[in-house]
Amino acid sequence: MTHSEAPAQFPDGCAVVPVLGEGGEGAPQQQGVVNFLARRRAAHSPGGGRLGHVVSLRRWPNESWFVVANLNSGGQRIGLQVHFLVQRLPAGTDMAQLNVVVVNESIGTSRVAEYIHPLDQVQVGTDRFSLSTPELTWTGDRDGYTLSVKGDDVRIDLTATSSGPPLLMNGQGQMLFLALTAVHPDGTHVVAPTMLPVEATDAWTSPRTGRSYPTRCVVRAPQIGTELIIEVPYKEQEIVSKEPSLTKYEGAATVTGTYLGQRVTGHAYLELVGDWS
Repeated sequence: MTHSEAPAQFPDGCAVVPVLGEGGEGAPQQQGVVNFLARRRAAHSPGGGRLGHVVSLRRWPNESWFVVANLNSGGQRIGLQVHFLVQRLPAGTDMAQLNVVVVNESIGTSRVAEYIHPLDQVQVGTDRFSLSTPELTWTGDRDGYTLSVKGDDVRIDLTATSSGPPLLMNGQGQMLFLALTAVHPDGTHVVAPTMLPVEATDAWTSPRTGRSYPTRCVVRAPQIGTELIIEVPYKEQEIVSKEPSLTKYEGAATVTGTYLGQRVTGHAYLELVGDWS
């Protein structure tokens, strides 16, 4: 998300949280980042070792790790998602799902690869962030990571380096529904703990599952002068899982609107779980 200049003042009705040790004079500069409607997620597994042991100690209904990116290749816009998820299925079985999605919005194509494993086929590092399955190797820390996926249907190799301060949901890493958090290049977080109801329109109906998903959402937080319009240009971005309860929609999207009263543009991913009919 980008904006033309840093606002001089913050309005009432929001929390402004300076994050110590991040940003400040001489810190790497980056575009501002806004996050909203986040699930509660674990950043990494605290216990290490076999994931089956970690899951027995977990506090949340599911734990997941995402990489999402909006890329440009030869003038074509490419959306990429790698998602590793640990979840208990309706039948009571714990499992790990890895899905990889590559979307070429310029020509209107989408490729999806999914791998599901029992937890004894997943390894978690003990001294740093590290995840591995038969297809996935993912290691790193807050300064960057490397990720490799090698399966029958896909091969992805990524290296990423942090260019600025991280976004901490709610200003402290606690992820809440219907809360908006923004981080500025100096590390300052702006938190709007409540928002108006999200306006969801332009439904797309999947020809494979019959589920309907909105592909245009308007997010408003008037207490911080914010209205964001999230639109999915290429509609067919449903991820149909072998496990029906894991089927969802992940749409590479564009963002326009205002933040702190200033015009902004950006890119996002719109995640929708369940049938939104």
